[in-house]
This record gives sequence, structure tokens and C-alpha cells, in this order.
Amino acid sequence: MKLRPLFLATTAITCVGLPAFANDADIWAGFYGGLGLVVTATGEIEEQGNWYDMDSRPDQPFELFGGYNWVSNQMVYGLELAGGSSKYWEEDSPDYGLEDVIDIRARAGVAKGKWLYYGFVAASFAEYYNGAPDTKASTDGFGLGVGASYAVTDNIFIGGEIAHRKLSANEDLSNTKKGKDGWNDNGGKFTTLSVRVGYLF
Repeated sequence: MKLRPLFLATTAITCVGLPAFANDADIWAGFYGGLGLVVTATGEIEEQGNWYDMDSRPDQPFELFGGYNWVSNQMVYGLELAGGSSKYWEEDSPDYGLEDVIDIRARAGVAKGKWLYYGFVAASFAEYYNGAPDTKASTDGFGLGVGASYAVTDNIFIGGEIAHRKLSANEDLSNTKKGKDGWNDNGGKFTTLSVRVGYLF
């Protein structure tokens, strides 16, 4: 009969001594932000209805991102705004291409240990430029992708991402009427590989 009090005491001491293991996903909950680097890109630029290969080395390949995550068990859901001043141009001519790409993303993923694996869909926007800085048209379209992040500490994470976007002009270059001279047939479809470092607030 003396074993019961001893067992209870031992159990209590053990529970106090052990850390409380949190849900793997909890570390990802809340606001976050960081910096990304576009390592490479592949795709095509559309110029007046014709498609040309995109240069694999974007200019000014940095982007900022920030968002908010909600957690349910091991699942992580979030909204994110990502964008930068990167230029994606034609392989043989930097005078034609896309710049200032912005994504508004809806994300969903699963946390495993210190890892977060996720996918996203996005409303994507960019400026198409044609030959001169003052000859531009706004483009919009969709984006989708997958990524993974690793929590180095409780606040700092690193990761990588593959994103695909398809964009087309929603206004006309040089104030021409829509369809005239094919000016509205401009845009691009391309895939990027990026690395990221961020902070969990």
C-alpha cells in the first residue's frame, strides 16, 4: 500500500521535470516577415502576342515578404504579401520584360518537427515594360507554388520556394485602344526558385 503514494510522488516529480512539448505548428503562429533572394528563373516573355525565352538571371533579385499564420493542430493556414523590384527580361533583350512583381498569397501547410511544408495560390501583379522606362502596362494574373521553411530558433527561419506565375496586360501601352497594334498582348509566364530568411514575431 505504500507504493501508491510513492508512485504518485514520482509521477508528480517527473511531470514537473519534463518540458511541456508544444504542438509542432505553434511556433509558426502569428506574424512573420523577411527577405527573399530569387536564385534563378525560367519561362517566357510575351511581346505583342509573340513569346520569347526569359533570361534565367533576374536583375535586382531581392524581395520582401510578410504575413500572418493561423494554426489548427498540425495544419498552418496564412495570408502573405510578397514583392520586390526584380526584373525578368527577354534572354536576348533587357529592353522587354516584367518588373515589380507582387503576390497576394493564400497559404496552407503542415508542420513536422521544426519544418513547415506548404503550398500557395496567389493573385499576382507586375509592370510590363517595352523598350523604354516610360512605356509600361500593368499586368495581372495568378500564381501558385510550394515551399518549405525550417525554424532555426524560436524566431528565425530559413527556407526555399518554387513559384509559377502567368501574367497578361490589363491596360494598353502608349494609350492605344485595347487590341490596337496588339499592345495589350504582353505579359509572361515564368517559374522562379527562391531562398528565404525570416523572423517569427
